[in-house]
Amino acid sequence: MPDMDIYMPVPAVPVGVDASGRTQYDRVIRADDFADGFLGALVSTGVIATPGDALQLMADTGMQIILRPGNCVVGNRLGCNKTAKVIPLAPADGELNRIDAVFCRYNRAGRKMEYVVKQSTPATTPAVPELQNDADYKEIMVGYITIPKGATAVTQANIADTRPDSSVCGWVTGLVQQMDTSTLYNQLVAWAEEYKAGMEQEFGAWFESMKGQLSEDAAGNLQNQINAHAHTGEDGTVKVDADTVDGMHAGEFARRTLQWYDLPIREGFTGLAKYAKDDMGFVHLYGQIYKPPGNLVPVDTIVADLPVGYYREGRMAVPVTSNFSSGGNPIFDPDVLVIINGAIWVPAHNNASLGTLSAPVFDTQFYVGV
Repeated sequence: MPDMDIYMPVPAVPVGVDASGRTQYDRVIRADDFADGFLGALVSTGVIATPGDALQLMADTGMQIILRPGNCVVGNRLGCNKTAKVIPLAPADGELNRIDAVFCRYNRAGRKMEYVVKQSTPATTPAVPELQNDADYKEIMVGYITIPKGATAVTQANIADTRPDSSVCGWVTGLVQQMDTSTLYNQLVAWAEEYKAGMEQEFGAWFESMKGQLSEDAAGNLQNQINAHAHTGEDGTVKVDADTVDGMHAGEFARRTLQWYDLPIREGFTGLAKYAKDDMGFVHLYGQIYKPPGNLVPVDTIVADLPVGYYREGRMAVPVTSNFSSGGNPIFDPDVLVIINGAIWVPAHNNASLGTLSAPVFDTQFYVGV
């Protein structure tokens, strides 16, 4: 009964010794026979899809990308990338766009698996570099990077993941069914584009309907109010002065709708400060606290206290706006206000080690919860 041309694995039997003393066997399998007759018969070409980011391209810093660890089958050979590889890209062209593609390649002459970066010819609309599959090389493309003219860094948005596309890569599938994942990939891309177009159309229709609901008188009045507080910036864009509303400072305008209370001030301090809490859970705190002339305020002095419900437990560092003073000594101007379990402190700042001449003017807001 005739034998099949190739069969494996079967036990090998020693049949002798060669001139160098090495044992010879009767069932020797060539590397090509193993790859083509065994691995090639069982699995397809592509990336092994576990883990999900196997051999995925990720943006790094500047003009660098990272090839994630993972395994692949190319030219019926198995390639294993055990650690992430940093891949530098060439500088961008100053006038034209470019596309760089990353390939996992079986190099037959070099007897190795490698990754290579191919650059397109710079152009207004560059073409994606192509695969090379011949007697010398077998390749899969795991992704490509669009490099705009003059770019100095690569973002994830510049990277196209082609691992699912079986026309250039695909996922490794097993015996019996070799699935063409390019169809699924193309369907997903088409669905995403269709969804995006639909959302843009819906937004446009909504925007037009809203424009139609605004009367000419109301629209004109709104535009006049905007123009009253607007100016053109150096870059040509319109800037709106949000710091004044109906002639009032924006902070004073907001305070009309809050229930304000006097802030309990520690003994030895002069001034008036107010606190309030809005329905969103933000505490508003403003006012002026100082000592009479000739009195120093040591660093880490408590100047006032907030009641329960108007602070969070523990230490809070709250940004404070610039200060001004109309009485007492020149005030201390901190970058932050320190609140520890409701106690308001003068923090260390500037020449604080020599003592400060007064307490800060408060003008700040911070979140504590509803």
